[in-house]
Amino acid sequence: RNTFLVWGLIGLAMAALDMILVSNIENEAKASNQGYVETLRGMLKTEHLRTLILVFLIIILSGALWNGVSSWILTYINHIKGVQLIIAGGLSTISYTIGSFAQILGGELSDRKGRRIILLIGFGLFSASLFALTIVQSSLPLILIIVSLIGFTFYVTQSPLNALLGDISPKRTVGVTYGVNFAIKYGIGAFAPVVAGYLATNYSLDYVFYFFALISAAAFALSLFVKDVRNPS
Repeated sequence: RNTFLVWGLIGLAMAALDMILVSNIENEAKASNQGYVETLRGMLKTEHLRTLILVFLIIILSGALWNGVSSWILTYINHIKGVQLIIAGGLSTISYTIGSFAQILGGELSDRKGRRIILLIGFGLFSASLFALTIVQSSLPLILIIVSLIGFTFYVTQSPLNALLGDISPKRTVGVTYGVNFAIKYGIGAFAPVVAGYLATNYSLDYVFYFFALISAAAFALSLFVKDVRNPS
């Protein structure tokens, strides 16, 4: 209970800081009188429609990975690898911390090398890292390396994916496009922990991470068909 109380207080503190420090930026664009349906149709009126659909599919898979892996990795490390819960929590913290820097690196590399190649590298290595977690021995140094790779390889894809979405979105519907992005990512992706729970109950926790590795492999496969629409600088 105290953990959730702390997070609640942090949320209230962030809201207070937002009210004090953040000011509205004047928007020069004219307000649209279109309804939601017309706005969504406008989002699809892009010359890169095929790429947009592919990106949305990858986003769904990415959301399933985020919701699923973050929900189960602590349990897996604790129950299957025999790592004490407090240490397993520390490993998760390390994974997220490395991931935060990976987002910066992924964005910077995608600007120079292109979005597609970073997505391929990230999802490919993420799939391999998840599979490696299931076969690695219960050695804390090895688990630390694998968990660090899991954090890095997943988060390195997030900035390029969002940047690619901005590249192919019509300028007048960028806001709604990102809204759809987060809706399908955390909405449809929210079903992944349920499927993982079924696999854990009827098979084993190892199958949970086989499942996530396959999802990442599917995201890799879809990324093969994505085209960069922005020339790397």
